[in-house]
Amino acid sequence: MALLYMDSCGDHYATTDIEYKWEYSNNAAVTASGRTGKCLAHTSGGTNAIQYLTKNLGKNASSLIVGLAVKSGFVGAEWSVSFDSDGLSVIYATLLADGSIRVKRTSSAVGTVIGTTAPGLILDSVWQFVEIKCIFATGATGTLVVRVNEVTALNLTNVITSDGPT
Repeated sequence: MALLYMDSCGDHYATTDIEYKWEYSNNAAVTASGRTGKCLAHTSGGTNAIQYLTKNLGKNASSLIVGLAVKSGFVGAEWSVSFDSDGLSVIYATLLADGSIRVKRTSSAVGTVIGTTAPGLILDSVWQFVEIKCIFATGATGTLVVRVNEVTALNLTNVITSDGPT
């Protein structure tokens, strides 16, 4: 598998540079509160406001992996990460207020839940590394793996992970 995109998420650039790295973000800013210095942070949105960044990789892939360091700044904060292989095979992973991660496949705003981790997985105000791997499949041959700090939290095989062509 080839590396398609890597970003230190603000470690080497300023808030005004976000638009050059990401196609869309809501309420993002580079702050001095990162693990090793600066980081890309969502600065507003309130309780239960889903925060996100969008990056178009322009790649039709049969599988994708995303990894990110996260730190939930307040109880009830939600974030969402999404990736797709062709514009139709979209995977949304959302941190819920109870600390669990819910993963949906979707070609619409509603989507279908593929799986949800146990509650309390993501701790408030603690840096954690989340990895999500998806092997896209329109039949029950797909795979979805969610890992937190190198520990598997969700491992689903023989599941439908795509609503569209893969």
